[in-house]
Parts: sequence; C-alpha cells; structure tokens
Amino acid sequence: MFSSTLRVLVLATLVLQGLAACSVSEIRPESVSTVDWPERQALVSKIGQWDVSGRIALQTTDDAWSASIKWQQSRDSYDIQLFGPLGGKALSIQGRENYINLITDKGETFTASSAVDLIYRQTGWQIPVDGLRYWARALPMPEVPAEKIYDQAGRLSELRQSNWTIYYQDYRPIDNLLMPRKIRLESEHFTVKLILKDWQLDTGSRG
Repeated sequence: MFSSTLRVLVLATLVLQGLAACSVSEIRPESVSTVDWPERQALVSKIGQWDVSGRIALQTTDDAWSASIKWQQSRDSYDIQLFGPLGGKALSIQGRENYINLITDKGETFTASSAVDLIYRQTGWQIPVDGLRYWARALPMPEVPAEKIYDQAGRLSELRQSNWTIYYQDYRPIDNLLMPRKIRLESEHFTVKLILKDWQLDTGSRG
C-alpha cells in the first residue's frame, strides 16, 4: 500500500483523467454575450487531442496537497505530470488503452489495467476517474445521468454526475471555444480545485 502522502499524490494525479471557494459560481454573466452552448459542446467533444497546464489542489477528510500540472490527451491516451512547489517532478502517469503506468519521483512504478483499478488497489477508494477528462472540458460523461445548471449567458455553471458536483467558476475563449479556467469538484470525501491555463486544442483532430 502507498504511504498517506503518496495516496494523496496518486489520487490527485488519477482524478485528473477520465483528470474544483464557494459553491456559488463566480462567473459574471453580464460580462459576456450569450453563447450557443449545445453547439459549443458538440465542437469540443469532437476534439481528440488537447494539452493543458495549470494548478491542482486536493483536499480529503484528513489531508491536503497542491501541485502544478501538465496534461496531454490524445483520444483515449494521456500523459499527466505533477510538479512540486520547487518545480521538481512529483509524479508522472501514462494511460493507454489497456494499461496505466504511474511513476513516482523515486522511480517506483505501479501498473494496472485502469486508473479505477489502480486507485482501488492502492488506496481502497472508489473514484469515478473516467469522468474527469470530460468534466475538465465542461462536458458530461456520455450515457450517464446528469443534472446541469446554466448561468444567464447560457454557459454550464454546475454539473452533477456520479455523486460528484462540479462548479464551473470561470471560462476563457480558446480558438473561439469557451474552455474552463477555474473548476471546483466536490464529493462526500474529496474536494478538488483546478486552475487550467494554456489550453492547446488540436482542432484538426476533430472526428
């Protein structure tokens, strides 16, 4: 089993893929024009490759941790890196179709068939990590019941799905598409805050 600190690191990394101070959206709808959200969702969901960097802060019932992140997604494959306060790499993770590799800063490697399996085997936690690659882009998981709340400008401001509540507190236009900048995710035992900057969308990868 992982140490308590490494357990938080593992969760912080894996919760990002699929991997934010109040529960009220901080978006000011009067500051933007009304958007065609269904059209935006359709366009974003077709982009198969994207990169983003930023910050993550994770809090459990008995621990807390924060780091810088770099996240590269290419359809169902991803590479995520977490960096500590002084810029040193804390964790890296590679996810492919049939396996996931997690490498610690000490070179320890852990492998499993999925992120869900790796979290459960090493921490005992059941986390719906498959949703995070959708939630980070303000998309609900496909074919899973969801409750959506929109702000006055027509943007998704709150999403409830798989026992998580996701608050979208700020957006930024990237390649003429609104992408989340500030997200807060809450469940019964976890709170995750994300500041996502430097979105890079490969619009040519639309399928």
